[in-house]
Amino acid sequence: MPNPTTINVAYVSELLNRPVYGRGGELIGTVRDLIVRPGREPFPPVTGLVVRVSARNAVFVPAEMVQTITPQRITLGSSRLDLRPFQRREREMLLNKDVMDKQIVNIEGLKVVRVNDLQLQQVGNRWRLAGVDISAAALLARLGFRKRVLRRSQEEAEPGEVIPWENIEFFASEVPVPIRLRHEGIRRLHPTDIARLLEELSPAQGSELVASMPDELAADTLEEMDEETRQEILEQMDEERKADIIEEMEDDAATDVLQEMEPEEAERVLEEMDVEEAEAVRRLLDYGEDTAGGLMTTERITMPPTAAVEEALTMLRTHPDLPPGLYYVYVTDPEDDSSLLGTVSLRNLILSPPNAALKSIMETRLVTARVDESALEVARRISEYNLLALPILDEEDRFLGIVSVDDAIDLLLPDTERQRDRIFH
Repeated sequence: MPNPTTINVAYVSELLNRPVYGRGGELIGTVRDLIVRPGREPFPPVTGLVVRVSARNAVFVPAEMVQTITPQRITLGSSRLDLRPFQRREREMLLNKDVMDKQIVNIEGLKVVRVNDLQLQQVGNRWRLAGVDISAAALLARLGFRKRVLRRSQEEAEPGEVIPWENIEFFASEVPVPIRLRHEGIRRLHPTDIARLLEELSPAQGSELVASMPDELAADTLEEMDEETRQEILEQMDEERKADIIEEMEDDAATDVLQEMEPEEAERVLEEMDVEEAEAVRRLLDYGEDTAGGLMTTERITMPPTAAVEEALTMLRTHPDLPPGLYYVYVTDPEDDSSLLGTVSLRNLILSPPNAALKSIMETRLVTARVDESALEVARRISEYNLLALPILDEEDRFLGIVSVDDAIDLLLPDTERQRDRIFH
């Protein structure tokens, strides 16, 4: 039968300053902090205590030496300690100094929350970091307004007040020694959700998170951010990393990001980019920000009129880099790819006979816009004709690019509606 005074759930705030006794009952010191080493385990074990043994000295006590924890004291299985002053090693995280009162991300709730306390649980003969207490009661208890009764099991906690540590993302920028965190939980979220979280995090935390992302995810996330947060994140990167991310964006989004930079900085980034990608973006930068040219992307799929439906579908299935907003295949003159002849929607492409030529199913009554028309007028035209994308032509009727319905929504909807539309799009 377990000792009725021994607990299997504890909170960091209650262990701080708790007396530590040796095997013979002699007072050794008081708890100053607890150590974990985050890794791949969802609930990392406590690896040791930092125990204050004098006014000027604190020492390391390995977790294996801890025999019992009761509401009144911590007892060690030995009285022999290494009295050298505690020095933190790489990958060590101090729960009081590094985590308490810091901002973390609740992945399940998609929120940035404050750590009011940390819950530990005894599993077998090891204590593990089990969860984060975000309740007001935990904060009040620490301030002395309310004394918390130690809970003997996690089930006694109120629903939602303790978030399991496996659903938490912490930041290495809060720790003064090298520690590598992969942030895999956040990286599995939708870019829109990640962008919202980044807007609540500090610049250092946001930079750490984006640095952990592959270029494509970082690009999608930056596109969803507000301009101020995006600039704060980009300022922390070197030109090479900026270029790698911007190359993954659609041309129109890349243009928007570069226009937010100082001209000298934008030029340095362009010089780091792939030559072909940089050239496409440079052309868009020549157009006014509030014109069709400034809104359009040059990325689209073109096919000759004699191509068969089956050939077009095979090309789409095997294309290594399809544009994200692909709604139409554009039929162009085989001698001149800038001469637009018609469009074929993906729906018609799928429903048509495999051997049918694109010229027999294409729409030739084209609704287009000039490259120098206002962006707002282009957005209204997309809405008026219920289009998914609008071809953009120059004064000589050369096909330059398209404006998608996504870009039109950004202009026509207020910010709150725009965000809601992105979630359900």
